[in-house]
Amino acid sequence: MTIADVISDPAALTAPAYRVGIVGGGASGALVAARLLRDATTALDVVIFEPRAELAKGVAYETTDPLHLLNVPARNMSALTEDADHFRRWADCGENDFATRDLYGRYLQALVRDAEAGARPDVTLNHVRSAVIDLGVVPRPWVVTRGHGIVEFDMLVLATGHDEPVLPTMLQGLPAARVTGNPWLPSALDAIADDADVLIIGTGLTFVDVALSILTRTTTTRVHALSRYGLLPQVHEEPWRPAHPTPDLPTRRVDPRQVVDYVTSFGDDWRRAFDSLRPITGDLWLGMSDATRQAFVRHLARYWNVHRHRMAPEVARRFEEFRAAGRVDMHKAHVSEISMDGDRVRAELSDGSVLDVDHVVVCTGPSGDMTGNRLGQMLIRHGIAQPGPLGVGYLVDPRTGALIAQDGHHNTSVVTIGPLRRGVLWESIAMPEIRVQATDVAAGVLARAQKAALSR
Repeated sequence: MTIADVISDPAALTAPAYRVGIVGGGASGALVAARLLRDATTALDVVIFEPRAELAKGVAYETTDPLHLLNVPARNMSALTEDADHFRRWADCGENDFATRDLYGRYLQALVRDAEAGARPDVTLNHVRSAVIDLGVVPRPWVVTRGHGIVEFDMLVLATGHDEPVLPTMLQGLPAARVTGNPWLPSALDAIADDADVLIIGTGLTFVDVALSILTRTTTTRVHALSRYGLLPQVHEEPWRPAHPTPDLPTRRVDPRQVVDYVTSFGDDWRRAFDSLRPITGDLWLGMSDATRQAFVRHLARYWNVHRHRMAPEVARRFEEFRAAGRVDMHKAHVSEISMDGDRVRAELSDGSVLDVDHVVVCTGPSGDMTGNRLGQMLIRHGIAQPGPLGVGYLVDPRTGALIAQDGHHNTSVVTIGPLRRGVLWESIAMPEIRVQATDVAAGVLARAQKAALSR
């Protein structure tokens, strides 16, 4: 059966197999697919809707730049909950090594291939290279893709990952050739001349990766890094040490100051304290009131992010070499005015300084606002979904990831994974969280498939 058969004639799917659609074929969607293929004990048809030619890599692991390393050591990057050392063995690297993101993408692809090869004959996987533009749940889950009709399923998994970055309004008047709004698009940085002065807005992990890619092209490129607080991601310690035991912090009526006090009580050993919070971060977030969450995002989130999402030591050393050479300038400010001055971009900063540059790159990352993409707009318009807390992700059941409709109904036939849960769980973007979610989602799907098979 070909992909064309699946789209042109949904009935061509193996009958009476349970039909599962996965919207998004990056890391999250691919992990769910691999678990389904590995663990299915009854007939199952899995269809992944992913416009990219390759599954598993997505935005996160599509880069082939050898400078782009994982920000977690290999020992913590297994995609399998039951085998903590799986990735390290597969990659044949040391416990404290930080592998390239490209290598990790190939690891995820290998997981899918191996799972497909070992699946039962009545368990199939189809990759449909098309974006889903609409979705519904009555009479049962269905999707619409570009150029195709409705395809129905028994269950849907939404694994669309991060929303695409939105170009700030003040930059929209600049010539397209002078602005890169999404640095992860293929060839996104090719328009930057080898001897350019580049303004990069945002100074998180994306900035570090993009800066290294730009700076290694020649010995003359110069980067101006801009953020309101001038914060850079912290660096992992060498050698890596395991987290402290999970603390016994209250998870009801949570006061973020208790979390801060806990971490700072360890002094220079704060990294292991931060890591010890991972098992309960979702519970802490759920235990905060909306007002407390808003205060956390306004006052503490930027500090949480730079300590929680750290640079690999090798990346930090390379970056500091460029700073020491005078090729990276950090600016603690924001853009007040920006315009073209001849053939250059003139940026007036809030601290009164002026930068004349050749190109602007936006590295502020995704907003998490699901209303910014077509599928999210349609889901909310249909009443199937509603925005998550603080407008981030969707409102979902924190345990299962099921969408919660605007009438309060839990759509158990449509579940989410990864960044789509971020508003509800806060930390829902890294492999340690996603591998657990993928295992749980797959188990839920297979339990329903087993029940359906017994009722036939």
